[in-house]
Amino acid sequence: MLSSPDCPDPDRLAAFYDGGLPTDDHLRVARHLRDCPFCRERSMVAGKPLPARRTFPDPGEHAVRVAEELHETATAVDRVGPYLIHRLIGRGGMGAVYEAVHDRLGKAVALKVLPRTLAIDPEQLARFEREIRAVGKLDHPNVVRATDAGDEDGVPYLTMELVDGVDFARLLRAVGPMPVPAACEVLRQAAEGLAHAHHRGVTHRDVKPSNLMVTPDGVVKVLDLGLAVFVSGAGQSDERITTHTILGTHDYMAPEQWTDPRAVSEKVDVYGLGCVLHQALVGRPPFGGSEYESANAKRRAHLNNPLPDLSALRPDAPHLLVELIRRMTAKKPDDRPAAAAIAAQLKTMFPVSPPLGRLVERAKLLSSGTEFTDGLPTALAPMVPETVNEPAAHHTVTAMADLTRSHTGLTAAEVERTKIRPWEYTVALVLIGAMLIMVLAAILFGQAQ
Repeated sequence: MLSSPDCPDPDRLAAFYDGGLPTDDHLRVARHLRDCPFCRERSMVAGKPLPARRTFPDPGEHAVRVAEELHETATAVDRVGPYLIHRLIGRGGMGAVYEAVHDRLGKAVALKVLPRTLAIDPEQLARFEREIRAVGKLDHPNVVRATDAGDEDGVPYLTMELVDGVDFARLLRAVGPMPVPAACEVLRQAAEGLAHAHHRGVTHRDVKPSNLMVTPDGVVKVLDLGLAVFVSGAGQSDERITTHTILGTHDYMAPEQWTDPRAVSEKVDVYGLGCVLHQALVGRPPFGGSEYESANAKRRAHLNNPLPDLSALRPDAPHLLVELIRRMTAKKPDDRPAAAAIAAQLKTMFPVSPPLGRLVERAKLLSSGTEFTDGLPTALAPMVPETVNEPAAHHTVTAMADLTRSHTGLTAAEVERTKIRPWEYTVALVLIGAMLIMVLAAILFGQAQ
């Protein structure tokens, strides 16, 4: 099956599902998906199933119905309950998120709305209610906090703290493979947030870069509990799945999510974290290459294939980190460490937190089309690599030469040319000394006169 010139490119298709397109473009892509089986197949390969319902046999048609309702909401509705809508932040298969302000408190929030097109489906409504209960149980600096929930004229809504920052997927697109300490700091904080959720009996089930937000202050927030479930100590989910529905994003799904979505535990989140950390270091998910384009190929890889050799792809990654990622992505859930143990080990390896805010600022500037004519702004100077606390090898993390441009905006050769050489210091000192002697001689000559 071949694509046509009208087919959206992969970035635009991803932005459609992540809610990053303007309203009119979002509706245009939705209509294209209705008529293009090739793009619908690409959507499934990317792990972004269309928001289909049993009452709408054609998923493409349903995508248009949802997009049209969101379009009407974005252009016609100015409030939901006590919240005045300020602007649309994003949209996805489970509704739209707005920046809104409480009409009496004047407090800005993120307002998530489930459109009526989805709210009439008991399965979708139950999932939204489960998200409300899940986020309501959590209170942690690394998890987005819920502030209110309600129903306005048949439209359920959830309000959460409004987080300023960029999602991790956007950050990776802007800066490319990250320095090892920075990547590990993002995942450490995400693991802290997920460990809190697991302690409260909540499994996220859709850990991926776009569900992690990084703020200018360097704080990481776990977002979007739309697929979250409550898992008992016996490993039983509270969700009632009547069909063999695959839930999650293909590039980050644990083997057990592919084989039996009802038998999930918090260890699926650990597997997703491992895949995200691999992507942050390498530039793509473990099985994100062209040989894994189809959903079946991704399924077979997650079930059977070992991860690509991280030591070969990132020689600067310490052995303890490579081993940790291998354990996080083990095929058997019992072989994976707990999220709390992951956070503790990453903190031991990198006790000094790198300044993530610099990367966030860079991502925002690049997204806004800012050009760098005189090199990087001062605030975005290259981050100094940290020494890893690894007793066995005492590795020192250094930047990879072929990844220098991704991290700093300059090639290794350009960075080298900006360094001041020792002989240049010597010449400068000689010139300064000569000038001082001349000034002193002039002063003495004037006194003699």
